[in-house]
Order: sequence, then structure tokens, then C-alpha cells
Amino acid sequence: MGVDRILASSEQELKAQSAKYIAEKIKGFQESHSGNFILGLSGTNGQARRSRAQEVFEALGRRDEVDWTRVRVFLVDERYGVKLEEDSNLWLVRNSLLKSLAASGVKFPEEHLLAPLGLTPA
Repeated sequence: MGVDRILASSEQELKAQSAKYIAEKIKGFQESHSGNFILGLSGTNGQARRSRAQEVFEALGRRDEVDWTRVRVFLVDERYGVKLEEDSNLWLVRNSLLKSLAASGVKFPEEHLLAPLGLTPA
């Protein structure tokens, strides 16, 4: 496996290119395989970095070339001992990727994923 480099002239472009890159990898897998794509996500330390990750996850959720019914998402790690729920990686993924997906019409059967977003299952 090689290393890919994302080139961007600004932070906004880097976030958009990052979401596009991930979506292209998912789409490429989906076009050549019949199973589900497994996407492991992690948060990061620091308010600015977490904000950037949140924006990448939100942009990824808006990518329409991905068949989200064939994607399984899991957290690679969690930030135990956080004082605020907003500092957890679960909160980060729920309030970025899952929120974007729900806004674009993706249905979630798991009520516990939607309740924190104020949404109800399909």
C-alpha cells in the first residue's frame, strides 16, 4: 500500500479534498466489491483540530457518490474521561458525519444513534 498526498492551497480546500479523497476510496471499493466498506474514524486533540475533523466528516456525509447503505462506520478510539460530552469522539461523529447523512436523507434504523440529534428512525 502506497502513500497518497493531498495537495491544497488553503485549509478549506484541504478539508474539501480530504472528504473527496475518502469518498473516492469508498466509491472505488463499492464499484469493485459487493460487500460493505468498513470506515474507521477517530477524533483528535485540540479544539482547532477537532473542528477541522468535524468539517471533513460533515463534507464526507454530503458526498452523494457513496452508497451509504453499504458503509459500516466504527470509532477507532474514544476519549475516556472527558469532562464534556462534546469532547468525545462519539459526539464528533454523531454531530458531523451522521448529522450530514441524516440531512441528506440517509435512514438509520438505530434509534440510539438518532436521539442525540433530535431525529427519529425511519
